Amino acid sequence: MVELALETGRGVRIGAIADNQRFNLHLRQVANIKAAMAVPLTGTTGANGAIVMGRLPGRPGFGSADLEMAEAFANQAAISQELAAARLNQQRLAVLEDRERIARDLHDHVIQRLFAAGLSLESLVTVKDEERSRHKLSRVVDDLDETIRQLRTSIFGLRVPASDGPGLRSAVLTVADQARPALGFSPSVRFIGPVDTVVTDRLTAEVEAVVREAATNAAKHAHATELVIEVHVEGTDSLTIDIADDGVGLPPAPRRSGLANLHQRASDLGGTFSLETPANGGTRLRWTIPLPK
Repeated sequence: MVELALETGRGVRIGAIADNQRFNLHLRQVANIKAAMAVPLTGTTGANGAIVMGRLPGRPGFGSADLEMAEAFANQAAISQELAAARLNQQRLAVLEDRERIARDLHDHVIQRLFAAGLSLESLVTVKDEERSRHKLSRVVDDLDETIRQLRTSIFGLRVPASDGPGLRSAVLTVADQARPALGFSPSVRFIGPVDTVVTDRLTAEVEAVVREAATNAAKHAHATELVIEVHVEGTDSLTIDIADDGVGLPPAPRRSGLANLHQRASDLGGTFSLETPANGGTRLRWTIPLPK
């Protein structure tokens, strides 16, 4: 019966299933079915299943109106199946794209740092000056600490898909990924402290706005080749966003609208905002607020 419905793409009705030896109805194994009807689940690629209905003895058989209604329901069910399959494919594609991004980040930010650290350690073999060796070793340790932070960020991206919710890490990583086309490169993102456990949804929205404004400004005015975004939670006391680039620094008369917004956001939350040009060039933005108790 199901086979016929799938072959023809049309619903099939049987008034007296016991008298029709042509069809084997599995429903009869669990119930004394008198009349039966099967309608195909027909989507854009053809039938991929069927719905089978039966009626017990003493009940009227299925009429043409029943068949028409069942076919309409089956069409809607088939559409729902296809939408669910399409959504699943989109999620799989998003996962693959995320894996590609993580692999790129691991190569660009983690593996390269580890390679550089290894070269630095090798060079210590030929250095006889103890003070110079100590200083160089301390620098390598700092680089390894930074590499560990980068690795933690990449591992988090591997574990948590972008659609998991409005967590702070997810929000910041999403903004950084969205800024990549305008910047021409991928920003480096670092997280320090329990950023997802002590930051509220409201503060997450504020942080997202701050990072987006800073990344946009860097893309428009800095002419930078590197942008480092660091989100730091100090215990349960404060949240700090440090954003630095290696661009041309602050213009003589920077536009104040976006900067005023960042200052106002910090002020409204009892925090501070600063913007400076470090001695080695570029621009550094620091936005700090106290965490609610």
